[in-house]
Amino acid sequence: MGRCNTIAGGSQLAILTPNQRENIIRKERERRRLIRYLQVRQLSAENAAKIRERVKIAKRKEMEELRKHIMDAVVQRNHLTTSDALSPVHVNNSALPIEISRRSRRHQITSEELARTVRRHREALNRLHRENEREQRRRELILERQKKAREIANVRSRRI
Repeated sequence: MGRCNTIAGGSQLAILTPNQRENIIRKERERRRLIRYLQVRQLSAENAAKIRERVKIAKRKEMEELRKHIMDAVVQRNHLTTSDALSPVHVNNSALPIEISRRSRRHQITSEELARTVRRHREALNRLHRENEREQRRRELILERQKKAREIANVRSRRI
């Protein structure tokens, strides 16, 4: 009635050596651990997908509400009459934004600044003109030297 260590009547583990039994048990534990790990990983991925979907739906709802709110505000603004504009809410003029034209916000050039800019422009043109002349003289000098070098080479080749 105790344990049966025979091949025919007992379990397969009874026939194995203790080392083999430990290896089989260790492998089975590792296999189960990996299965649990994969299950947890899959569950985490599913949960993350659900959360992303909920966030996407919430964003979509929020955008739709915002769009409706903006459309209502635009419609309301377009339908305001002059009497509505002077309602007690809008009576305080200091609360209204002050509209300043773009032209008046621009810096106004004084005659002194204008004279300076004209003078700087003239100086820049003169400087550019001098640089162009200097560059032209340099090019002419290079061409003249090349021409002289060719003439000298021709004279040498005639002598030979």
